[in-house]
Amino acid sequence: QAESPADGSYDFLVPPLVGGTTITAVQELCGEWSAPGVGVPVDPAPASLPTPKVHDPLYECGAAVRVSNLHVGARVYVYSAMLGAPIGERTVDAVEVDVPVSPLLIAGYDIYAVQRGCGLVSSKSPAVPVGKLERLDAPTVVSPLYSCENAVRVADVAPGARVDVYVDGIFRGSAATGGDTVTVGVSGQLEVGDVVTALQRLCEDISALSKPVVVEEFQGRWYRVGGDNAAEILAVHAALLRTGKIVYFGGDQHDGGLNAGGDVDHTRLFDCTTHTVTPVTGLPGNVDLFCSGHALLAGGRVLAGGGTRNWGGGGIHPSGHFIGIRDAYLFDPADDLWHATGKMVTQRSADVAAGKDIEKTGGHWYPTLVVLADGRVLAMSGHPEVDDSRHNNNSLELYDPNTGTWSIVGPADYANIDIVDARRFEYPRLHVLPDGTVLTTTPMTNGNLEKWHPFTDATDWDHVISPPPEGIYDNGFAQDTSAVLLPLTPADQYRARVLVAGGSTPFILDTDNPGAGWTATVRTLTGYPQPGDVNPVRENMDTVILPTGEIFAEGGLKNGSSDATGVKRPELYNPATNSWTVLPEAERVRGYHSVALLMPDGAVWVAGSNFNANSGIANRELRIEIFEPWYFCGRRPSITDAAEQACHGQEFDIRTPDAADVRKVVLVRCGTVTHNFNPDQRHITLEFRRDKGDLLVARVPDNPAVAIVGYYLLFVIDGSGRPSPGRFIQICAGRSRSGAGDDADWWQRLRDRFTRGLDLDESEIRQFRRQMLGPVAPPRRRLVLEGRHGHGHGEQDHDHDHDRDHEGHPH
Repeated sequence: QAESPADGSYDFLVPPLVGGTTITAVQELCGEWSAPGVGVPVDPAPASLPTPKVHDPLYECGAAVRVSNLHVGARVYVYSAMLGAPIGERTVDAVEVDVPVSPLLIAGYDIYAVQRGCGLVSSKSPAVPVGKLERLDAPTVVSPLYSCENAVRVADVAPGARVDVYVDGIFRGSAATGGDTVTVGVSGQLEVGDVVTALQRLCEDISALSKPVVVEEFQGRWYRVGGDNAAEILAVHAALLRTGKIVYFGGDQHDGGLNAGGDVDHTRLFDCTTHTVTPVTGLPGNVDLFCSGHALLAGGRVLAGGGTRNWGGGGIHPSGHFIGIRDAYLFDPADDLWHATGKMVTQRSADVAAGKDIEKTGGHWYPTLVVLADGRVLAMSGHPEVDDSRHNNNSLELYDPNTGTWSIVGPADYANIDIVDARRFEYPRLHVLPDGTVLTTTPMTNGNLEKWHPFTDATDWDHVISPPPEGIYDNGFAQDTSAVLLPLTPADQYRARVLVAGGSTPFILDTDNPGAGWTATVRTLTGYPQPGDVNPVRENMDTVILPTGEIFAEGGLKNGSSDATGVKRPELYNPATNSWTVLPEAERVRGYHSVALLMPDGAVWVAGSNFNANSGIANRELRIEIFEPWYFCGRRPSITDAAEQACHGQEFDIRTPDAADVRKVVLVRCGTVTHNFNPDQRHITLEFRRDKGDLLVARVPDNPAVAIVGYYLLFVIDGSGRPSPGRFIQICAGRSRSGAGDDADWWQRLRDRFTRGLDLDESEIRQFRRQMLGPVAPPRRRLVLEGRHGHGHGEQDHDHDHDRDHEGHPH
């Protein structure tokens, strides 16, 4: 037991761990205890400990020895053969560690290592002799260095040397290493313009100072996760789950041979905390979800609809054109498996050509799915099945999560969705506006942008505006571009503005005043990716809403089929200042079939892409990169507790030690992305008030078309503009408090917990008491709902909002 320091982490010394047990932790504040954290299993003790390895060379006067091939949890001892005794020891917390030694190393002595643990002793490592260093050169301060960091990485170090770091000529930190690089902690934080140098010392020798490095403003940084094949499959489709994992899948992975052979069951889970990748199997060989559409349902399941029947055309589809499918599947984070749900609708029977099989009509390849204000899902566009009389599916259809079934909208389809020139309206960019209508920023057959009025008439569309005045937004292939609904704020009555990007000039449309036309925004990317370039086109780029409300734009190519023209430097759009900032360069080009998603900690996960837009297994980009935006530098606020669920119009509690400095409370809906568009993401600023101490009380908007039901990340933002790490919260349809007897959703969650052998934590026990006692025993705290959400299985989605009937409308 210990008091946590300001950075929120603590290392405990504990008795020897027992294999097969599970380690958890709880925390206490003001007499209130948290639920246990995620348990970490203790591996059984090994049968033997591996022989360690002492790294060479070793030099006289060295202050540390690097040892590898270690067993985590053991204790490693470094010996001098001459002295016959240990000269250094430490607990092993990694497979390779530096062991400080005293006395300093002496030339001519042999050094070896042994590790001990669990009653075991390893063999001695091969001995390494200590030599003399002829020349001690200046080390290298690794650049770039960024403001607000408190450590400096130094390379070209003599093993065993001590490195001193100076900032503006003043000593700020020192460290010894057994390797050739070392990270030196410095007192205070680095500031923009600081000049950093370093030297190294060994015996009486002192090197010259390193070349100076000037500290730059931190605008973000990239890092790679794993090796060249970390993703294992081509990440064509991806979604953030309420469990903190990203599910991504590729179907045939843009390989016609895999499609023809039924080798299409390719799904992976990326854990946003551990960065581990786990395979998922279970899709049949005739369900190729490559180029499907998808959306996150209210209860957290991913609905994927449509996909690829084959690559070769047939029927009305020209040779080489893809044919869609009617299959739909649900990915359930409760068991991390795919489950079949109802098939998508067929073509209207009156329109099916004579001699054709109606069951081989309908379906979608390249559709868009989007969750509407009532929780149902709209599917639109894409190539249908082989016997359909249309090359593009112009029916509107709705998925009802309550029944797991699809239904066609209205008595007639909309002629302004082209049924011949399918390319024009594939993967349409659809946005649910605060008035409940659905805006397409992809031009329709008449060349205009329109919006649809749900729910009963597929032809009930209004003209909005012509496309922006740059050809890429109206070239009959608008899915090369991206579009995003800008943050919705109560200060301007949740006025909806849409940003379209991918051309040389991004544009904004105020949907409340389309008559004012498009507003151009001015980028500042010059001389990149090639000299002379000015604000290059970014075909197949992705846009991600950050918790700050800024738009992160990454990837894309000047020429969509040439990676040599890849635009690897992302850009950041700030809606508050209407300005763009150029950010540090990514390692990899990201283009066709790449994806990007916001992670719970506020970083951005990036994966996928086909080399030069080519098909085939050999052309898959399998590297995963993560970008940490500017707010990862410096202290961020934190949320210690918050409601797990809140409904429209309800208040809910947030506990944060930074309550006095919080300036905003925001929600960002968990995203699903494919083909450079994420229809699920939206950013909502909440009204909130401060209560006593660490308590904030926030309110969910009443309007279900503003706060679309589903899972969101909750953030608090402090006076510096930095957001906390996010916490998952489910936004549900507005309702009055229900008692235990008629709250079927609560009982389903309870059954789910017990079925899985899980005990209730304290917050769930409080919720149980509220359900049983109703208003007689109000909760001591105002958390709206602290229970976990349960899930059903089979062909229906039981994550539905339990106060809606089968049509999805409120009682």
